[in-house]
Amino acid sequence: MLLGYEGVDPCELVVTQTIEAGPNAVEQKEAFAPNGPWQREELAAVYASSGRITTYLGDWHSHPAGTALPSPKDLRTAKRVARSRAARASRPLTIILMCDDEKGWLAAAYRYSRWRLRPVKLEPFKEESTPI
Repeated sequence: MLLGYEGVDPCELVVTQTIEAGPNAVEQKEAFAPNGPWQREELAAVYASSGRITTYLGDWHSHPAGTALPSPKDLRTAKRVARSRAARASRPLTIILMCDDEKGWLAAAYRYSRWRLRPVKLEPFKEESTPI
């Protein structure tokens, strides 16, 4: 899971942390099924401790031998999340990592909107320096 909050601009999402798949997750080369109940408990704890600011934004996964383009399964998952009242993410974020032989791991981000996963720009977080 990707957790964070919406920025001042509603098009800006700030990812602050992730929740791993969980102790009983199924993680295979061609299949992945997270431990949903465990993840939901973790999310509830983070949400409460953040003062109801840090919330579920979407998910990330890898295509180790493929491309960073969304698959039909990725689109189905995003649609299911968008329709879920419990997820409270009508426009979920999907980040896909792929391994390039020359460049190493690369990331691409997409946000579900109008029945499609649309590319969005990834920018590293720049922490503001504070004067002493």
